[in-house]
Amino acid sequence: MRQDVRTREELQETVLDLDRAWQRERRLTEQYRALVDCLQIITAAQDLEGLWHGLTTRLAPTLGYSSAALVRVEHDRFRVLFATHGAGGPLEVPLGSPLRRLRKLRSLQFYDASRLPELAGLSPSEPRSVIVTEVFRGAYQLVAVFVHRDQQGFGSWHVEFLDALAASLSHSIGHLQTVSALSEAQTQLMHAERLAAIGQLAAGVAHEINNPVGFVASNFRALGDYVSDIVTLVQAYRQQRGQDSLAALEQDLDLDLDSMVADIENLLHENADGLQRVTEIVRSLRTFARLDQPADCAPNDLNAIVADTLIIANHEIRNIARIQTVFSDLPDVVCHGSQLNQVFLNILVNAAHAIRSQERLELGLITVRTGHDDAGVWCTISDDGPGIAEDVAPRVFEPFFTTRAVGEGTGLGLAIAYDIVVNKHGGTIALVPTDRGAAFVVRLPLAGTAEAAATPR
Repeated sequence: MRQDVRTREELQETVLDLDRAWQRERRLTEQYRALVDCLQIITAAQDLEGLWHGLTTRLAPTLGYSSAALVRVEHDRFRVLFATHGAGGPLEVPLGSPLRRLRKLRSLQFYDASRLPELAGLSPSEPRSVIVTEVFRGAYQLVAVFVHRDQQGFGSWHVEFLDALAASLSHSIGHLQTVSALSEAQTQLMHAERLAAIGQLAAGVAHEINNPVGFVASNFRALGDYVSDIVTLVQAYRQQRGQDSLAALEQDLDLDLDSMVADIENLLHENADGLQRVTEIVRSLRTFARLDQPADCAPNDLNAIVADTLIIANHEIRNIARIQTVFSDLPDVVCHGSQLNQVFLNILVNAAHAIRSQERLELGLITVRTGHDDAGVWCTISDDGPGIAEDVAPRVFEPFFTTRAVGEGTGLGLAIAYDIVVNKHGGTIALVPTDRGAAFVVRLPLAGTAEAAATPR
């Protein structure tokens, strides 16, 4: 009987051991799956916010946390970047807080969250246990905070799991910071190129504005003289009411009132046309400089974008080439209008420079055509210049590649155009064969937003 009891107890103990082993294996399998999934999320992440959102979503069933936050620490200043509960912003951390010990340790685990009252605002309920893990250290520190509503919510294996994950996270975040810095540098480079283009065209734009403003001012002086004569006529008429007719008074004063009134009308029409030219030039310049453009993509008429660019480029081109436009009726395309202004400006200015390099006596010809098909809208800009050599053609979109003399070109114009069209709008830009000169075709898709359609270079 005692032997049976012993055998039964041994069996029960064996069953418990097997159950514990199975639970341990199941937990290890879950950890492995979670780690693999997290590594995939880390590899695919394009920015820090997307990385954090993907990780917290995937880790929720594994860690069972009630809330999580990513905190940036720089010069002993704590700031919540992203949080699953509550808003981001400065985090007041007392001098005696255990959080300040993270510079010496990878992770800290607390079963008594009362020692961290500063984290109360990060949780929808009173935090009972907390794990804090450093995930990046460089010029600043990034800390992941996971809060549980139960005092025994986190175990030691959670810390080990997060420590293992943090090593991969640190490398990925460093990479994302590098990519972000490069992206910011590219944006600044594009902005510098835009400012350089505006500076190059500023004198021409000023001249374009001064011409109409000059004749408008001259017309107003003439109008002032006419008005003065009319006032003289009226005053004299009032003083000599005894005369039989206004015609006799006009003859005495040597005035032709009908011609004067007609000339006034013509001058007013000229003034209106001149001011309209000024308005169009200023509007086009503001569009090019992105002063009136929304930050996001919006439906735009490609013909209007090209027309605005032609106004801006007119002074650069008009003494070098004639512009021939063949515009078709186009559906709207979702795009950044001001970015496309830069694309077409870069191509047009390159065409003008190519024609000018021939030192021709007659004006060259730049032809701009637009059209559309089922795939999208397109714009072709061609010139009758010297063309592009076969050995040079494959390199025209390379950054810093230029055929112009040192100091005359940055080699960024077509590279920036390529980036805007291909990477930011999901379109294509190509140098196409032509019998004479060079021709570039820009194609933009109709469906979806520019960002959704964009493909990596």
